[in-house]
Amino acid sequence: YSEEGCDLARRRLAAAGVHAPVYCADLFMADPADVGMYDLVYSLGVVEHFSNLEDVLSNMLKFVRPGGALLAEVPNLRSVHGLLMWMYQPLILAKHVSLSKKRLENAFLKLSMHDIDSGSLGLFSLGIVSWGHSPRFPALDALLLPVMKKARVALRVLMCRIRFYRGLSLFSPFLYVTGRKG
Repeated sequence: YSEEGCDLARRRLAAAGVHAPVYCADLFMADPADVGMYDLVYSLGVVEHFSNLEDVLSNMLKFVRPGGALLAEVPNLRSVHGLLMWMYQPLILAKHVSLSKKRLENAFLKLSMHDIDSGSLGLFSLGIVSWGHSPRFPALDALLLPVMKKARVALRVLMCRIRFYRGLSLFSPFLYVTGRKG
């Protein structure tokens, strides 16, 4: 939804050697040529910014061909990550709807999706919190940010060595749900 985000996605794809188009568009204003065209529509960190979950998912589902899949991934704000955001940056947390796995599953069921799967992703992450942005106590940032930067790097190295991606919901940074369009 932002050209800045699309540019970031293009740079990441290029760095990975992947050639794929990235479009900046409003999902609520579907181009008729794109309706029902895609095998997979993937949403990362979008749906939790809308109060009507079924409406936003329904608009995403328009782009999925029959038999194709919709995958939505959201930050797990009902975990320790939500607590960290509440402590550090409540203004950013307030821009999110805290979704549970059950709420995501029910939304997919209401949209007549089948082969629904959901779960927790990741063991833990300090990256859910946008350290340095909108802190509750800005004066503490000079002390906190260097510590968090080192902790994030160390934690990332540890998590890469573990190679286990489904965690416990209390500690997992993300939730996902996927399903097939009938």
